[in-house]
Amino acid sequence: KQWYQRRVRASEGSNDATAPFHNGGLANKDRLAELIGMAADDTDMRTEDTKLFFTYPAVLTEKDKVAMCEAVFESGETNFEGVFGVTDSVLALYNIGMVSGVVLNIGYSHTTVVPAYEGYSIPHIIAKSRLSAQTIDNLIKSYIPELVDLSPKEMTDFKSKLCNVKLGKSSEYEDKIDYKLPCGQIVSVGNEVNKAFEALFTPDAFDIKSLGCPELIYNATYAVDSDAWSEVCSNILVIGGTTQVPGLAERIKREVLGIMDAIDFSMEKNTDQHRVWKGGSVLGSLSSMDEMWISKGKYDEDGPEVIAKRKFLY
Repeated sequence: KQWYQRRVRASEGSNDATAPFHNGGLANKDRLAELIGMAADDTDMRTEDTKLFFTYPAVLTEKDKVAMCEAVFESGETNFEGVFGVTDSVLALYNIGMVSGVVLNIGYSHTTVVPAYEGYSIPHIIAKSRLSAQTIDNLIKSYIPELVDLSPKEMTDFKSKLCNVKLGKSSEYEDKIDYKLPCGQIVSVGNEVNKAFEALFTPDAFDIKSLGCPELIYNATYAVDSDAWSEVCSNILVIGGTTQVPGLAERIKREVLGIMDAIDFSMEKNTDQHRVWKGGSVLGSLSSMDEMWISKGKYDEDGPEVIAKRKFLY
């Protein structure tokens, strides 16, 4: 991530700064191929002796998954020995020693609910919502205009330090709290910042057309096949920078219990910013990975159809 940010800063003002992914989809295949080639060059990587492990958004379409492989094998930028990919939500499960569960990922541009069984996501029942960290950020900035220039990272720091979500309703400050902005300005912060989190539970009250996070979890779990249902639904993992806000995960659990009271489940929160990397390390170290890679030769032989045949990129 730091390498990518340095590359983007170096390319500011040109088309090279374009991000390959946008809102959970592959927006620029050529840019992805270029970035992969840059990474290989910058690290003096011998790609012919190297396998490439992708992690990607949970809502990525099958068409985009094929395009990712094309970016690796057909662009001419690199000559990797093999490739494999898995959704970031599944890797978050691997990071805490699980292979089955339901992952609520409150991302910056959207929220997803990803059921996973035995190490694979279940693509046809993944739920996506426009609710997001950006939703919360925009609401808070509308309440406190002085925050308008804060970056997403700075807003995450602000929320984790000043916001608090209670089990019943958002907490209230008896007095306003002073907060020093990165520029040095002091702003007074009151209960309005906590009210913004109600959008995750009652989005219609904020004119947002979406189900709340508890309902998204409910719908996804009840779409799981009966044979896998108990194993998948017994573990719910909440991830994303916004979940660092004290009380948010506990509030989600309480609301889920209110509509799924017949289920005995555990809920965990994982705010480790390296969770996907660590989960990938766990998965990549398994002996079964030897059979999961898609080799360049196999791709040349079978074409993009090999992705579906091998359950690639799940």
